[in-house]
Amino acid sequence: MLNKDDIRQMQQTMTGDVLSVYLHVDSGYRENQATTPAWRIHLKNALRDIEQNLTEEQESHYRAVHDQLEQFLGGYEPSSKSLVLFITPEQVVSYELPVELENTAQYGDPLLVPLLWAVDEFERYLVVLVDKEKARFLDAYLGRASTSDEMQIDLNWDWRERPQMPPTVATSGSGDAVALRQGNNREQFEDMIAEHTERFHADVAERVGTLAEQTGASRIILGGDERSAHAVQEEMHETVQSKVINVLSIPLRTPDHEISEQIRQAAIEHERGYEYDLVQDVIGLAKADGRAALGLHDIRQALKMQQVELLVLPWPADEEESFSQVTLDALSMGADVELVHGAAASTLKQEANAAARLYYTMEASS
Repeated sequence: MLNKDDIRQMQQTMTGDVLSVYLHVDSGYRENQATTPAWRIHLKNALRDIEQNLTEEQESHYRAVHDQLEQFLGGYEPSSKSLVLFITPEQVVSYELPVELENTAQYGDPLLVPLLWAVDEFERYLVVLVDKEKARFLDAYLGRASTSDEMQIDLNWDWRERPQMPPTVATSGSGDAVALRQGNNREQFEDMIAEHTERFHADVAERVGTLAEQTGASRIILGGDERSAHAVQEEMHETVQSKVINVLSIPLRTPDHEISEQIRQAAIEHERGYEYDLVQDVIGLAKADGRAALGLHDIRQALKMQQVELLVLPWPADEEESFSQVTLDALSMGADVELVHGAAASTLKQEANAAARLYYTMEASS
């Protein structure tokens, strides 16, 4: 599944002139329901503009790239909201994404920042729906959730052979004695069920930790039966507990596509809050001890010294060309990139329009 490491890999391996294409191909979009879909019209116009600006040296290379594009689109039928293509004479790298991206095309260095935005905006979530008997685990990424695993409580015994099970028919003894025996057995039975349920919740918590590590999910949303969800949360290791952002009322049998919609708002609210706290933290570091850089000039200096741990930029970008280049420079040096929105973006723009957290303190530039 697409992640920032994939984007970094493309940056390193796709050299020379690359045709980058972003298309909003959603068949549910009214303009795409015409005989000639809107995305095909946009692509035709964009390619015409590119071809008008080619140099003689680029023309033969571009023709081979264009042939690759025509071959790919010859049998293409949209099955997502957006299609992203990176094309060279040798290969076509394609991504079908369940998020809406703006139509655009570029020939030259690969256009990676819009793809980075999609990956950054829709972080990977692990969604866990649980009750006393069952659990579902869903991988939620890029606006889509899909069930990846399930668990069920182990009640592998024959109730009729268990003395803890309350008898359904009294066969001997006085009425009082039978009632007492039934009461005691029922309590034992209920204690046994409670013990199995507790063990099941602990097993679910352990599985959550394993899946979070395997998938790289940094955020977890719990749902299902509220008491069971909180019980699982209490059983989690503290490092896993720290990833839980909310407990939502989502029935266990909810279809995957409905779960995507139900977690969307909680995910967005968490991301906006996380981004705002991050911006405040980085600005505070810059003003306190210099372990952060504010403004593109100081960030470029820090990149040259390979000091940047995390680059923070407002999105959409006001200085698109400059931001794109500094983003690519940060990726190539192994730094992480966070694109922030809303209140976080406004706060950052008031200070310096761009910020970076550094590995260690950098002396103020003159």
